[in-house]
Amino acid sequence: MKISSSIKYALFAALLVIGCKLIVFFTHSQFTTIGRYSGILALALLTIPLALAIIHKRDKEPNGFISFKQVMRTGLMVCIIASLIVAVFNYIYFKFIDHEILAYWLVESEKSLHELKSSEEDILKAYNYLTDFYSPFSQAMGGLTGILGVGAILSLILSTFLVKNPPQIS
Repeated sequence: MKISSSIKYALFAALLVIGCKLIVFFTHSQFTTIGRYSGILALALLTIPLALAIIHKRDKEPNGFISFKQVMRTGLMVCIIASLIVAVFNYIYFKFIDHEILAYWLVESEKSLHELKSSEEDILKAYNYLTDFYSPFSQAMGGLTGILGVGAILSLILSTFLVKNPPQIS
């Protein structure tokens, strides 16, 4: 598979993930149930560009045969490029675009912990945890590892349907 083909499908994958995040942000849904599960939807949508990249690779090969190794290599190449793009976007997103999400979750968790009559130490632990979790670097690393992990699993699943080995001659 040419690198340019991998980049094309990786850009498509990254745009799907980024598009989901921006739609949630611009519709102000990030604090709703839809916003909470939009990341899972975005990762599920990775199936589309991965399948297209693998099919493209299979159709470019002589006789349309593709091995398990080629499927995994193609899927992982697309996911590596897409995850790097999404990681950079996540850093920028949480640093400059949606920096208010941390403040919202800090207030909500403090409210919940006060209702549960938690100690100040527990509130401080929750504050530190949320501050670390929503830091731009943590979110960038989450995007990087999330897309790589899900991409590897999806490539494995897609290989079940898309591998086409040449017939065995005895």
